[in-house]
This record gives sequence, C-alpha cells and structure tokens, in this order.
Amino acid sequence: MRALLVGLVATVLVSACGAAVPTSTPILAPMRLSIQNGTTIPVALAVNGTVVESVAPGGYEDPVKAPMPPLPWSVETRSPSGRVLSSMTVNAGDAWFTTPDPSGASEAKGDAVRVDLACGRLDVWVSTPMGGRRSCLDRGLATDPGGPSVPWPPLPAAGGARGLDFATAG
Repeated sequence: MRALLVGLVATVLVSACGAAVPTSTPILAPMRLSIQNGTTIPVALAVNGTVVESVAPGGYEDPVKAPMPPLPWSVETRSPSGRVLSSMTVNAGDAWFTTPDPSGASEAKGDAVRVDLACGRLDVWVSTPMGGRRSCLDRGLATDPGGPSVPWPPLPAAGGARGLDFATAG
C-alpha cells in the first residue's frame, strides 16, 4: 500500500512539473562544418592544421563544401597574416538533435565558436547555427546600446581571439 501511495505521488509530481527526462532519444546529427564570415577581411578555415577553405568577406558556407578529414577536428579560423582568430575541437557525437515531443519542443546540440572583431563577427559551427542578436559592431557601434556602456576590448596578443557578445537575447 505504501509503495502504491509513493508511486501515485511521484506520478502526480511528474505530471504537474513536466517530464524530468527528454521525451525522445537523441539522434546523432551529420557532422557538417559551417562558417559565416561577417568581417571585412578574407578568413582561412583550417581543419587539423590544413587550410580547407578561404572565405571571402561577408561569405557564408553551410556546409563547407571541402572534403573533411576523419574526426576529431581541430578547427581554426585565421586572418590573412596567419593570426588565429578562433578555434574549437569537434569530436564524434558532439552534434545531436531530438524529434519534437507532443508539445512541439525539441533539443539540438552542436559545437560552435563566435568571435566579434573590430572588423565584424565570425561564426563557425557544426550542426546548429548560433542565435542571438547581431553584434553592435555589425551596426557600426563601439558599444552595445542595449547593454553596459563598455568599449569592446582589444584582441589578446596571442592565443586566439576572445569572443564577446553583450547581446545574448534574440
């Protein structure tokens, strides 16, 4: 009787609060590398140390058409002088999605890196593109009018770029 009562209470709580576990099983997504170069400079896309694509200013490729080596991938974007602008590691199983549940909700996961530079925004992703408002720099502003009045910091001298996005809401 006590076990029945505990089971009934647990059922009522889960029904009232929603399911505590995903309602569908994650499905591995195709490992497709994509890039959006919102900067004013050409950017080299390197995978495992080899440049696989040169992306013109304002260029967009979803997915990158160049053949990719086997996973894992060490992905970098580089300026024309060879400076590393962004980097990420992509492993097998990093990208997945779920089918919509009865309420229409679903989930997706992928790898991504974003960097806001003085010359524009650079996004690289696997599977799911990043959301968010356009950067203030895309609008020609030095600071975000909707956020703190903080000037954009300069890039670090070494070790890649630091991605900053004061605007996180769509």
